[in-house]
Amino acid sequence: MNPLNEIKAGVMVKASYQSAMVSFTGLVVGIRECLDIFSEKHAITVEQTLVDILVDGKIRTFILEEDNVEVISG
Repeated sequence: MNPLNEIKAGVMVKASYQSAMVSFTGLVVGIRECLDIFSEKHAITVEQTLVDILVDGKIRTFILEEDNVEVISG
């Protein structure tokens, strides 16, 4: 199942950066897709989904395809 189907603004999530030992719990306040250059030499681009999460009054941004983002209440 595509995790983006469950993740939307206002949903409570638990998230951590790749293999980091610490995780954050907060509300999703934004989701956006961006196109980034993976290899300038070979003109390869990659599309990433960025999830903005409000944690303790601070916005933290996670890359959905790389980081761990899990819906805990929706």
